[in-house]
Amino acid sequence: MATWASFVSQVKALPVVKQRAVSAVVGAVVADSAAQSLFWIYDQEKIVKLLEGGKNPEFYEPCSNPFFLLPTGSQTMYGDFTLAGLRATLGAKGFNGDALKEEVYKTFGPNSPYEKVVQTGKYPIDGPYRSGAVKNFLKNYVAGDPTGANGNNDGEGLCATIPLIAAMYDSQDVKGLCENSVKVIQDNSVNVESSQAACLILQTIIKQGDDPKDSVEVIKSVIPQFKAGTEAALRSVVSMHGSVSEVSKKFGLGCGMPQTLQAALYGLKGETNYTKAVREAIIAGGNSAFRGQLVGACMAAKYGIDGIPEDWVNKLINKDELLEKALKLAEIMK
Repeated sequence: MATWASFVSQVKALPVVKQRAVSAVVGAVVADSAAQSLFWIYDQEKIVKLLEGGKNPEFYEPCSNPFFLLPTGSQTMYGDFTLAGLRATLGAKGFNGDALKEEVYKTFGPNSPYEKVVQTGKYPIDGPYRSGAVKNFLKNYVAGDPTGANGNNDGEGLCATIPLIAAMYDSQDVKGLCENSVKVIQDNSVNVESSQAACLILQTIIKQGDDPKDSVEVIKSVIPQFKAGTEAALRSVVSMHGSVSEVSKKFGLGCGMPQTLQAALYGLKGETNYTKAVREAIIAGGNSAFRGQLVGACMAAKYGIDGIPEDWVNKLINKDELLEKALKLAEIMK
């Protein structure tokens, strides 16, 4: 069992770019777990009320997720996709579609905690929740069909791809890597392009750290690689003003791309602190675990492993696996 201090020490012994890449994966998974207990609350005023008296939103107790109840320190399905992607990337030493399929199937399929929960349609259920993307994936996998769901436009595929981009941060074809990975989960053009934008932004931050200081400049730098809808979506993030909660509500608190990506990217603007940025993503409500993951990955890569609070990490049920595999990821980086 690794202590946080020993893990941080080992990360800091790595070359600085590898430090950022490892930090991105840890930052994403920790943020997902931090958001879990207030995830999918779409009434922002309700969250404000729950936090009265100076309570912090991360790892909130009792779990108040209106759709599924889990112990503190659990992952949402988004976090479990990231862990599945981490296992697949390590096993294949890069991208392998079949390896990713196998890990996703093991994570969400028969004999998994997700299989043991009876989803009656009455909420909240007692246990982990299979999203539409999960259900479509499992159905297609068993039928021997392509597993990517055409109609699903949520962020599971991107979450599964975060560890791959961290491992392959030096790739000249991040857009291609991202497309191949996301399509294992969601074969949807809007989803793929939105995910590609996120992956390019994450790659840039891993390679450049806190230069430039304001992440809006990083967002601007990837706009020329896109046309039409994705370009317009990114320009809207750059031009928008207001609090994270206000702007997230304007973009939409739901799970669909590109709106949920826009809200996540807005949460990076001007931020210099992992804790504050993740808290704001949670307080904004709705699809907060997804937004928290992307914010957490980028902020941890930008400002280092030290920025992730030790007490947050120690709450994770999957802490030992996460820290062990995140370090091993550095071994396959060039």
